[in-house]
Amino acid sequence: MSAWRTTHAAHKSACKPSLHRCNPLSALQSLKQVKTLHDMAHLLGYQPSGLSYLLYKLPVGAKYTTFTIPKKSGGVRQIDAPAPRIKRLQRELAKILYKCIAEIEAQPGRKNTLSHAFRYGHSILTNAKAHRKRRYVLNLDLQDFFPTLNFGRVRGYFLKNRDFLLSEKAGTLIAQIACHEQTLPQGSPCSPVISELLAHFLDIRLATLAKKHRCTYTRYADDLTFSTNQKDFPAALAVETEAGWILGDGIVQKIQSAHFTIHPSKTRMQLRARRQTVTGLVVNEKTNVRSDYYKTARAMVDSLFRTGTYVIDGAPETALAPIEGILNHIYHVRESVIDAAIEAELDPERKKKRKSERAKAKRETPSAIRVLYHRLLFYKHFIAPSQPVLLGEGPTDSIYIKTAIRRLPAYHAALTELKQGKQVQRLDFFRYSKQAKEILQLGGGTGDFKYLLTAYKKFAPQYKHAPMAHPVILLIDNDSGSNPVFSVMASLFHVTASIKTDLPFYKLASNLYVVKSPPVELDGSSYIEQFFDPALLTTTIDGKTFNPNKEHEAAGEYGKVWFAEKVIRPNEANIDFTNFGPILARIAAVLEDHAASKAAVLPQAAQ
Repeated sequence: MSAWRTTHAAHKSACKPSLHRCNPLSALQSLKQVKTLHDMAHLLGYQPSGLSYLLYKLPVGAKYTTFTIPKKSGGVRQIDAPAPRIKRLQRELAKILYKCIAEIEAQPGRKNTLSHAFRYGHSILTNAKAHRKRRYVLNLDLQDFFPTLNFGRVRGYFLKNRDFLLSEKAGTLIAQIACHEQTLPQGSPCSPVISELLAHFLDIRLATLAKKHRCTYTRYADDLTFSTNQKDFPAALAVETEAGWILGDGIVQKIQSAHFTIHPSKTRMQLRARRQTVTGLVVNEKTNVRSDYYKTARAMVDSLFRTGTYVIDGAPETALAPIEGILNHIYHVRESVIDAAIEAELDPERKKKRKSERAKAKRETPSAIRVLYHRLLFYKHFIAPSQPVLLGEGPTDSIYIKTAIRRLPAYHAALTELKQGKQVQRLDFFRYSKQAKEILQLGGGTGDFKYLLTAYKKFAPQYKHAPMAHPVILLIDNDSGSNPVFSVMASLFHVTASIKTDLPFYKLASNLYVVKSPPVELDGSSYIEQFFDPALLTTTIDGKTFNPNKEHEAAGEYGKVWFAEKVIRPNEANIDFTNFGPILARIAAVLEDHAASKAAVLPQAAQ
């Protein structure tokens, strides 16, 4: 191996975060003990040589990629995107700093209720809620928020702030990791958390000023809001002139003395008689999205379902991520207003009753946005998936199948493909997320599969644009737990299946398939864990034995989640996956059948 390759390999290894980092001290205490680069490297999980290489030897041009994106208000915003190695380092620093914030705010009287960006449990919604039903709402923006926070300010903060008081070396290293071209870059994982720390003293000053004049103050990143129900708005904050509202000396002085700059064209006063918005949400009565925003979103979704395209920002779009983000935002805002009211209920019994009623209402009389969001997610996952979709009976089945494909090269040709020089799996494994359970009622298990089949039969014909270019595969255990699925297959799709039948797959509709686990027992029944070596199923963890009928651990037993995460994943190189071959063969047969079906349709479409 050449000297360059040896050095490069060493640097590559040294620049990886350590998996064996162990520090009994709190994050803040650990940071205060950093005196050298070696100390900082250990805290962040790096070798000292690796950290030194990233900071001082890696060429500047290899650290960031700079590009611009258009602003909604006009002009462009410069983004400095860190290279993967730098981004990984900045994420480690951000984790430490967020832990420090949590420790500081856990102290009595230190909870931050002023800033609502870049922190868990806060959002544009919590920011807007503080300004509901007000006579006056004043908005203003800070100009060049991140670039204003330069290397010297970042370093000086960590040296002098009373919560940190770090060593000069620690403060310097943090600034070197976080800054690019002497400022906090937009695009860095640690710019948000550092901006929160540095801007907090501005929040304190402005909140004090607001309280003095009986106003409410909050900040969302560079967006500042003051509101009040007083008959006259305090002149120290803003005054009305013939040319419009201008900021008062009190606000201007506080912001300028904190070394921030007010954006000259983004100050606006909103009166109760007209629509008032805070961080894009209407706050006149209850917090809500603008009605025109919702109507536009609804029109976009309607166009997507009819033609496969929609218009956003004046340009045609086919990607689902933008419209999904819009609907997720609307759903979160509209539904959370009701959910928050229930959470605020003080009477435990009444709270429990209201939660139960709320859950029932969501199922039986869903809101318009919930119906619209459901239709989009159903379209995304089952009508127009970007690649074949596999749904197992929970997340553990996906782990087994992913690993089996990796470990059995005989199936790589059928179940993997080359993308950008890498061999990747052709299957998209459905993620049983909170969103999937909340909107699609899919949390894993055959009971949810019964609902999915019913929903598919009902909703699939409603989409005029229904490409169904890839199959949707339900992988089920061939046991009595699947009887409800067999029943729906027969009643809705007229497809006969039972524990005793054994076909490679069962095609229910254009792109909808069911695959059963192959027979193991004499009666033909089986469950997926039976395809591991029986000795593996006897593995004990902390004195507990495996129970395949459970999802999670119980007294003396552990379930499928532990089995997948603590037995299969860490030991996959030593596990024999040969018995999974027949399952993979069935999945491959589905892909082949669906491809043949689509190919047969093409000549007819051409005519």
